[in-house]
Amino acid sequence: MEMQMLKNILTILLISLSTNIFGQNVVKNFFKYSTFYTSFSQSNPMVQEDTYAVIDGSLTVVPMEYEPNYTFSFGLRKLARFKYEIKATNFYDGSEVSMSEEANVGNVSGFEYVFEHSQVRLTGQESTDQRYFLRHLSKWMVAELDFLENGRADIKYLETALKLRVQIGSKFNLTAGIAGRRHPAYTVAPIEDWIEENSGAWWLLAYDYDYVDNWVYTDSNSDGEYTTGEWSDWEWYGPEGNLVAETDSEFRRYQYGTIVNTYNRDIRSQLPNQYQLSAAIGADFYHYSEDFWVHSWVNVMPYHKELGDEEYSYARVVGDSWVDYNAGVVFGANIGKHLGLFAEGNFSEYWGRSLGSVTMGINYVIK
Repeated sequence: MEMQMLKNILTILLISLSTNIFGQNVVKNFFKYSTFYTSFSQSNPMVQEDTYAVIDGSLTVVPMEYEPNYTFSFGLRKLARFKYEIKATNFYDGSEVSMSEEANVGNVSGFEYVFEHSQVRLTGQESTDQRYFLRHLSKWMVAELDFLENGRADIKYLETALKLRVQIGSKFNLTAGIAGRRHPAYTVAPIEDWIEENSGAWWLLAYDYDYVDNWVYTDSNSDGEYTTGEWSDWEWYGPEGNLVAETDSEFRRYQYGTIVNTYNRDIRSQLPNQYQLSAAIGADFYHYSEDFWVHSWVNVMPYHKELGDEEYSYARVVGDSWVDYNAGVVFGANIGKHLGLFAEGNFSEYWGRSLGSVTMGINYVIK
């Protein structure tokens, strides 16, 4: 019954969206003022302290190779900026974060969207970031379809929401409705079970991902055999046969974390996705003048109903009454002709996973 309810919500949302799209000129109204973009950026990797090892009785620097950081992005976006938002550059590169994406209501009625895909490597860790966000805003209704994947934060979900909108004056909005969500089985910690099952033999997991170790030692007395007291350790080779670490400790420090993360993702991907219905209640306040502006919002999901198999559900661990939320605030003030204050923050917590950012500062113009 609950699964059918989720399907009904999706059907209502799609009918609402398709009615608005195909009842008008698609090119003129849906894609008008949208921007397609693609970009590539690269930067030097973070410099690490040298690593040393004693080899053949001598202290030796272990060479570490770090690949450059990069971001490759492409997407399509159509978002109406609030008056306090100023386009920082002449071009979009995918790094922009618009408050229109995060706030409960946008700055204009009709459709807004962001469809973006990014491949990222940061400090040697590669990840995929995706955001496919579609919202339709009318006088009495907010309909949303939102898919987010943030590989670095290990969060991924699909959300559809249908909410009533009540405007109080020209600055305050209340929203209330229901959201259907799909997400991976976040309650499972595969590596913990694996370590227990394999009695702590961590190196066996590396073998499963085609890493190979080789025992090496220093033959100090040149007898062709290992003698107790001589230096020995394990060097490690990657799946392509290249040397990735000259000692166990180096391998665990720089390589093993990637293997664990890959293993966790692989096991979770084999588990069924989790589905739930959530009550969604929100509030949004927006005031703007040239010398002072504030925009704040909060969206809370205080009650949830799991759908389908609950073996790996989040509710099985914490119950039905956990609180997921998204909240943000933008503040700016010009004090006289010289001084300016600003602050921006956006915070979310879904299924115990947190995302957030904050920026604040002071500007003083010398004339």
